[in-house]
Amino acid sequence: MTNFKFINKKKFSMYSSHGIAIDKGISYRQTKTITDGGSVIETSKTSTSLRGFQGGIVIGIGADYKLGKLISIYFQPGVSSWLLNVNQPANVRNSHLLWPSLQMGARINL
Repeated sequence: MTNFKFINKKKFSMYSSHGIAIDKGISYRQTKTITDGGSVIETSKTSTSLRGFQGGIVIGIGADYKLGKLISIYFQPGVSSWLLNVNQPANVRNSHLLWPSLQMGARINL
């Protein structure tokens, strides 16, 4: 991730954050159940290892407020988009084009 500070005061700063993310899936499991009138006729389970990677783009705008020399608090709303990959099964990340995010917490500045 790369941050670009566009406001940098003694106690307060605002920044943009952007970068790429790469995920490596290990395996996925699938369970298929066939029913007839509420009765289970057949259940099958499969597990498959995954090849390839899934990449994404992450952007956000954040604010940071210094509470002291070493500690600050931050608030960073953002959005990410995960790219489709033919080697990855359909998953929650690629079910929508954009995913909102909200990060907030405390930082220790060493």
